Amino acid sequence: MKRILLFICVLVFAPIASRAQQPSPCLQLSQVKVDGHVLHQNGAARVQLVFTAQHCYVDSGSPLGAQMPEFGVESQTGLGIEMGASGAARFDQSAVPGLLRAQEISLDLNVVTSPELELGEHKVPGVVRYQVIDEMGNRSPETLSFDIPLKVDTPRTKPAPSSYDKPGDFFDKHPIWTKVLIPVLIVAFIPLFIIASAMGDGC
Repeated sequence: MKRILLFICVLVFAPIASRAQQPSPCLQLSQVKVDGHVLHQNGAARVQLVFTAQHCYVDSGSPLGAQMPEFGVESQTGLGIEMGASGAARFDQSAVPGLLRAQEISLDLNVVTSPELELGEHKVPGVVRYQVIDEMGNRSPETLSFDIPLKVDTPRTKPAPSSYDKPGDFFDKHPIWTKVLIPVLIVAFIPLFIIASAMGDGC
């Protein structure tokens, strides 16, 4: 009976202990910055992802050649995604000369939405592969899977066209000015017509 209980305990607690021993990834997605705070249907916006290292450093190459992590973010139905520039910040000043060890990694995304994209909350999956580096320059690969939370709102309203875009539209949109300006213009042009007629008769 004791052996059976021991066997059951091993089956139950061994996976839990194994998961507890696995360290969490160095990088964590800490910020998602969207131009205008939300996406809009039938629009485009820049989205910046900021990843922060948790008590560790990410290999960013050397002063002679940067080495950024590899990102993978795929477009979704109604949501076109193009990866832009990536960068690193918060470098370790005490690192071995020639090494760049960063605690912050950023990635810019250019996001285009379709008119049919569903309103509300969306989560776009992504993955980043990078190298964790210690003080001696030893590297170990890690992979982080993450979800990008995005909110989609209704399309932006187009700004009202200026009254001066089309000269002919001014009087249509301002009927009061029509009653004031037209008589003034007629009175102003009467002397010109008289002078033109006199010159014509003289010829």
